[in-house]
Amino acid sequence: MNSALSEYTKKKNYVYLLRSHNFKFKGRIYIGFTVNPNRRLKQHNAGAAYGGANKTNQKGPWEMMLVIDGFPHEILALRFEWAWQHPYLSRKLKHLQKKKSNESHLQYHLRVLNKMLQIGPWKRLPIHVQWLNETAMTEIDQSSFLYSISYASEIPGMCSIKPTPIPEKSPLPINSSLCFSCDQFICSPRNVICPMFLCNKNYHVECLAKHFLVNESEVIPLKGHCPSCKTDLLWCDVIAANDFTL
Repeated sequence: MNSALSEYTKKKNYVYLLRSHNFKFKGRIYIGFTVNPNRRLKQHNAGAAYGGANKTNQKGPWEMMLVIDGFPHEILALRFEWAWQHPYLSRKLKHLQKKKSNESHLQYHLRVLNKMLQIGPWKRLPIHVQWLNETAMTEIDQSSFLYSISYASEIPGMCSIKPTPIPEKSPLPINSSLCFSCDQFICSPRNVICPMFLCNKNYHVECLAKHFLVNESEVIPLKGHCPSCKTDLLWCDVIAANDFTL
């Protein structure tokens, strides 16, 4: 787990889930917010005197089971953290069935997470969920999740769609002045290129957005696939790879 967590170097906003391996508190769950998951896990295991939370003090060792990122700013991440910690107090989640007697703490919190990712405002966020413990995945019913549950040893990881690493953007090929979608010349600077290195097809931003929104009613797309290489992409990743500002 530590090798995966050490990959976190960028300043992002993360919500994470810990599970205790202390025999007295085995299975106990803690949900928190951080900008540095690796450092935060060390603090929790070191104790409250070293920056860990009071609720996790002397109840470790703690393992970081999963991390979530993709929050545009800290306030949204903190609100997500609070709702996940207190679903029974959240206006959008208080109708959910409380923890079942045959349900572990991990299973319960993942059930809540699954529901959160299906409703607003969270369903429109470009959230990435990274599972960090492959063995523990057998404890949950993955068929009940609308969002894929998978394991990866490096970050970024599990996403609501197949993870798509964004490589360095290649220079625009000379013969790619036609939009691959509408086959019309691109005369405006408002164009985007598929971020996949072996594709690099050029699009009007409006054409690609419309393609991503084929089965959606929203104005701004969330995800879709490149019409050329068929790779699943997050809209925010396409925009980021093109240094594009809407």
